Amino acid sequence: TSDRGGGLNSPATKFHRIHSDLEQTSTTCTGIMSDVEEEEEEPVCPKPQLEEACMSKCQQYTAAYEACAARISNDETGEAHCTGQYFDLWHCIDHCAADQLFSKLK
Repeated sequence: TSDRGGGLNSPATKFHRIHSDLEQTSTTCTGIMSDVEEEEEEPVCPKPQLEEACMSKCQQYTAAYEACAARISNDETGEAHCTGQYFDLWHCIDHCAADQLFSKLK
């Protein structure tokens, strides 16, 4: 089927999936930190904020991903994908956030 007009493979939908992944990361951190004693102040997972801040440093990968998503938006075969660009973007974000994240861990 065609995904014209904002379907599942539209650039906007795919870009929102990136932000959804960021929100899921926050949930993961909360689950990891649930063993902390209740008396202590609830720790805040810095990873989602670091990843969001790193988006601006990874603009070339974001642009490449969005360009690919726009290019394949009219693919009717279902075979076209932007997996490489998606992983390149997340590699950049992870690399950027890792240095800052590990310096904040106790």
